Amino acid sequence: MKCYMVLVGETALPGFDPSLSDNGYKKLKEIRQIILAKIPKPPLMICGTGSRHRETCSFIGAKLNGVPAKLSPFCGSGDYKAKDGRISLVNGLRVLEHEYLGLKEVTGFNPWTWIEGLPNNTLLCTDEEFMSALNVKSKKGQLYKLNIKNHTCRQVK
Repeated sequence: MKCYMVLVGETALPGFDPSLSDNGYKKLKEIRQIILAKIPKPPLMICGTGSRHRETCSFIGAKLNGVPAKLSPFCGSGDYKAKDGRISLVNGLRVLEHEYLGLKEVTGFNPWTWIEGLPNNTLLCTDEEFMSALNVKSKKGQLYKLNIKNHTCRQVK
């Protein structure tokens, strides 16, 4: 079994719940072409709840007619880590890093197990936090193929 992940791209401005930049959309256009040319049509798209996650899902999904999309906080949110080390939440609250539990710190959540329950070839629109929980190194604005059986990930070009 496998699924694919689009790691959200460059944002327009720093801050909570940022939108994609023009460069972020430019990279997504390239990724969308790769998806249309090289991977099977996904039965489902799942995206994080942040603006850039939803923008990514919408931009790619516009060319994948009839593919249902769902939101999941597992794939990311509008929260972000500021340069001062604080976590800025979507509601404007700022907390210290030790006051925040990300996916990687939640021992009961295994992203590989969650992915195993998804339909084959599902497309996730996610972020660095999810990739970190998978223990996978990644770059923004890239397409990845996950092999669920082997818990491996490779970039699709």
